[in-house]
Amino acid sequence: MVIDSNSSSIDSVDASGSRQAANSQSPTFFYLLDPLFLQSSDVSGVNLAHYVLTGMENYILWSKSMRAALLGKNKIGFLDGTCKNEMYEGQMACWWELVNVIVLFWIMSSILKDLVNGIVYYSNAHKVWMDIKECFDKVNATKIYHVHRGIATLV
Repeated sequence: MVIDSNSSSIDSVDASGSRQAANSQSPTFFYLLDPLFLQSSDVSGVNLAHYVLTGMENYILWSKSMRAALLGKNKIGFLDGTCKNEMYEGQMACWWELVNVIVLFWIMSSILKDLVNGIVYYSNAHKVWMDIKECFDKVNATKIYHVHRGIATLV
């Protein structure tokens, strides 16, 4: 949201980064859809996921819980990389940095403290998400083979 000091109109920056005048009929609805919109409850340090990431054993459950929570807050673009800093200019780029840091804290607060050390130096939520996925989203082919073999030999 940008308030133009010259004209007293309220503008917003859409996902492509271009300024748009707010809809005079329902400006609140428009701002709620902006990924940079923060509610008063959107503070860092809150654990959004119902699960704490402990490793490969619960990565799928944790990631689904975290994605659902961020989807509900309209911040999923910070995870999948569709909401990028390059899309915004000036003060909006600074605002993007603020929201990105809040998303980073949400991710870090839902991870086992021993695992946070590896991601604390990242400055981009998307890069953290992809690094966590690369580390923990592994399929154990040997375990799958033994389960299928057990099913096939079951009488």
